[in-house]
Formats: sequence, structure tokens, C-alpha cells
Amino acid sequence: MKQFLLSFTSLALIGVVGINDADAAEQEEVADLVNEEREERGLDPLELDEDLSEVAQVKSEDMNENNYFSM
Repeated sequence: MKQFLLSFTSLALIGVVGINDADAAEQEEVADLVNEEREERGLDPLELDEDLSEVAQVKSEDMNENNYFSM
């Protein structure tokens, strides 16, 4: 469960980050940090998916605009 939460949170953060050039570096940095953790745990690395990132961005904007994100 902890592993799932780490992966989910990381992917969610990647989705929240914008898609412009400056943010692309942040996306790569987050992915690198996640993959370092995954490597330490003997897991295969994750790869960024541009289409998935765009969908996540739209979804996160919708969640923010409609105030339906909860912890």
C-alpha cells in the first residue's frame, strides 16, 4: 500500500505540474526521484507518458476548479 501511495502521489504531482518547457524539467526530476526509490526496492522504473500527463493535467485543473479533491 505504501508503494502504491508513493507511486500515485508522484504521478499526481507530475500531472499537477504544467506542460511547458520549464515544468518539463520538474517532471523529469520527479520521475527520476521516484525511479531512484523504485530501484532501491527492486522495482522497474516508470516512464513519463505525454498523453497521460496531459490527461492528468486536465483532471487536476477540473478537480481544483470544482473543489472536489479531498485528503
